[in-house]
Amino acid sequence: MKVLVTGSTGFLGSWLVDVLREKNYEVIATDIPGCNFSHNINKGCKVIPLDLAIEDVDPLFKEKPEIVFHVAGVFHLNAPPSLLRAVNVKGVEKMCSASLKYGVKKFTLISTVGVYGKPAVIPCKEEDPKNPRNNYELTKWLGECVAVEFYEKKNLPLTVVRPTLIYGPRSKYGHAMFMCLVASLYLRGRDKIRIMINGGPKAHSVHVEDVARAALHVTEKNEIGKVFNVADETPVTLEEFFSAFLAPYEMEIGRRIRYMPNLLKGLLKFAKKILPLFEDRLRELTWKDWKELASKFSFNPVLLPQLDIGWIDYVGWDHVYDITKLKGTGYKFKYPDFKKGVEETMKWYMEEKWLPSPIKPMYLGGKKWE
Repeated sequence: MKVLVTGSTGFLGSWLVDVLREKNYEVIATDIPGCNFSHNINKGCKVIPLDLAIEDVDPLFKEKPEIVFHVAGVFHLNAPPSLLRAVNVKGVEKMCSASLKYGVKKFTLISTVGVYGKPAVIPCKEEDPKNPRNNYELTKWLGECVAVEFYEKKNLPLTVVRPTLIYGPRSKYGHAMFMCLVASLYLRGRDKIRIMINGGPKAHSVHVEDVARAALHVTEKNEIGKVFNVADETPVTLEEFFSAFLAPYEMEIGRRIRYMPNLLKGLLKFAKKILPLFEDRLRELTWKDWKELASKFSFNPVLLPQLDIGWIDYVGWDHVYDITKLKGTGYKFKYPDFKKGVEETMKWYMEEKWLPSPIKPMYLGGKKWE
């Protein structure tokens, strides 16, 4: 059976290609011209470079795919609104229209739990209110609405998958940013984080392989006209979240302070107003420092530590999602435990030299580890 995967060279797209090829699907892989298609080619895919934001997508369907996984999208909180709309909304419309035109049997759209914004109810169910907070979340919701309209009015065989924050090998954004920040502190001689909230708001993550496997699972189950949250089985507190990144470096937490929700939210709101004044400069200095550390300790600075202002909205509030519908289909998680998944992910980064291994380096100022 032929399957078309858009965004095939990206983080999730490349993992979906892996999962499909493991099950012997014939994969047509597409992404924008200039992308590195070597992984797709090595997996035996038919590669068609195409920018769906500005080009006619009909050439993708000349290969007669029976299933479409529309993964392509812009996921960056600082991306220009025009680019977000061109890809996350107009791109969806073009893919839906062409899928109907060429008689695609199944169309699975990768959306995001970001469409809920700050969840009104915890755990957040698929039917709960949608309140996007930023241009990324808004365009993903508008794109989803476009696809649903094709389903309701023109019988597009649509299934929607809404993953939460995705992590795993090959990711260069999201969780990887926090791993870099921890690693940079470690290489600067820090053996502990001085202050950490005791507990804190809870949030859900999900391993990339589980997103790919879940998307294929609900597609094979013919769950047409349905929407599925995809998150692992262990939402973690803010303290547990960061502790998972500290563990491989044996870094500790010095002092835990009581979690006061209103105080934390107030501080984050204040930070959101102040940070724009020096966000670009801070990012520039952080990247420069990271590259210097990479040169000194012989790892590849593929990842870039950064704290985009938009991420503030994700750490101050509970983001827990109901996965009852997904589990009701019989899906079994490969990585149900966040801590275990992060441990394996960071091990992969270290083996690939995207992160420094947990050695005991000399402090750059001359002080040695004790």
